[in-house]
This record gives sequence, C-alpha cells and structure tokens, in this order.
Amino acid sequence: MKTYLSLFLGIAWTILSLQAQDSLSNTIELPLDSFQNLTSSKKKLTPKQIGLYSLVLPGAGHIINKKYLKLPIAYIGVGAAIYGIQFNTSRYNLLEDAYCARLIKEGSRSVNLACPPLSQASQNKPEQYEILVESYSAISIRSFRDSYDKNRQLSWVGLFATHLVLNGVWSFVDAHLNDFDISEDLSLRLIPSIETSPTPVVGLGLSFQIR
Repeated sequence: MKTYLSLFLGIAWTILSLQAQDSLSNTIELPLDSFQNLTSSKKKLTPKQIGLYSLVLPGAGHIINKKYLKLPIAYIGVGAAIYGIQFNTSRYNLLEDAYCARLIKEGSRSVNLACPPLSQASQNKPEQYEILVESYSAISIRSFRDSYDKNRQLSWVGLFATHLVLNGVWSFVDAHLNDFDISEDLSLRLIPSIETSPTPVVGLGLSFQIR
C-alpha cells in the first residue's frame, strides 16, 4: 500500500513540476514574442519618403538604403558645386570693386558717387585689386566680372542638379530596386489561341510568364 502511495505522490509531484515549468516559460517567452511582433510590424519607409529625407539631409537616403559606397560620390558632387559658387562669387566681388574704382579713375563715374566698401575678397587680395584698377580698362574688368557672374549662376544650377540627382533621385531609385523581385523563375508556354475575326481561326500562341 505504501508503495502505491509513494508512486502516486511521485507522479503527482512530477506533473505539478512540469506545469510550473510551462507556466514559467510562458511568462518569459510572451514578452519576447510581443517584442518580436512589435519590431516586425515597424512601418517601412516608402521610396518617396526616402527620397525626401535625402533632399532634406544630403546622404540620408543612401544611409537608409545601406548604399554607403555612394555617399562619397554624392558628397563630392555637392561639394564641388558649393566650391564653384564660393570661388566665382569671390572673383565676382573682386572684379565688381575694381570695376567701380576704374570707372572713377577713367572719369566715367562721378567722384561724388563713392564706391561701396570693399568686399572681403578685395581685402584678402589687395595686390590683385590694385593690378586690376591700374592695369585694366573698365570694359575689360566688366567683361571678366560678367563671366564670373555667369559661372556663379551655373554653379547654383549645378548644386541644385547634383543634389537632386545624386541624393534625391538616386536614393528614390535604389529604394524601389531594393523591393524589386529579381527572381529567375521564368517560364515559357505554348498555348492554343483563337483569333477574333469574321471567321474563327485556330492558331498556336507563344506566352511568356514571369513569376
């Protein structure tokens, strides 16, 4: 009798232990499962959103798409356009100051109409400023000035184009290609077809199917 009682108590203890372990494992796994569901349900950015982010912050789209090797190309293109703007603007300001001073020197501009204060470009390069005023005519200086002004405007256009193409459009296209199905499951089938005409004609059609 004692043997059966001990056996019964042992089986009951085992069952209770297993149930306790299951309840404990469930309490541990449920938060992990909910966390995984939360991370998997995280909304993915659309290609349009990625393109807009890249326009606001240059290079952001390439980082989101994990195209890190394209970052230097985008930054170099934008940086070159910014350098062109600064360079041509500096030359334009220098020539504009020299042009005004040369007009006064030639008597084409009244002395009473004083020139504006020298720009930072003229202050940084006083030798070039003096050479322009003393050695070049007003017509020549104006021609140089207009040329740099044109280059400055083109640099602004280049900045907009490089930023739009190398950041916005490029990131937008990459985001589309990331979701594009490039599977090699192509099939070719020969199926019969009936052409719609006054007299029905039975023929053999060729069908390409991409899955």
